[in-house]
Amino acid sequence: MGEKATLKALTASECAGLLAAGRFGRLAVIADGQPMIFPVNYLYRDGVIVFRTNRGTKLAGADYARVAFEIDGVHPDGQTGWSVVVRGRAYEVTEALGGNAETVKTAAIPSALRDETDAVVEIIPESVTGREIGNYPSSASFAPLDPVWVDWPHR
Repeated sequence: MGEKATLKALTASECAGLLAAGRFGRLAVIADGQPMIFPVNYLYRDGVIVFRTNRGTKLAGADYARVAFEIDGVHPDGQTGWSVVVRGRAYEVTEALGGNAETVKTAAIPSALRDETDAVVEIIPESVTGREIGNYPSSASFAPLDPVWVDWPHR
């Protein structure tokens, strides 16, 4: 028999594992009344997404706002892949918020353009969903996430 495309919802555990393994995602915000998507390096820790950004459009659109955050992976064959989407509230981490602000601000958050004046932003998830799509032989059960390409192209 031939191959058929299969769409599978990822579990919360699979989504968390992919978020923890990744370092690059896309932040979706509304800025000046328009939807915008920005690439960001991030850290996923304790169920929260943290990233650094300069004080520009990205921060203005994300601070104390509802946002979406997405990561994905595509197998080099172009026929299989996965996506995780996080919806939640973002805010700039400041001492005024108390708690662990200093710990978060000094964390090893990856950033290609790190500057000491960068703001640190946390996204507190309200929902996390993920899915995997693939073409697999109809006789095979749906394959689990393949660690060979989960973090591709991050190598």
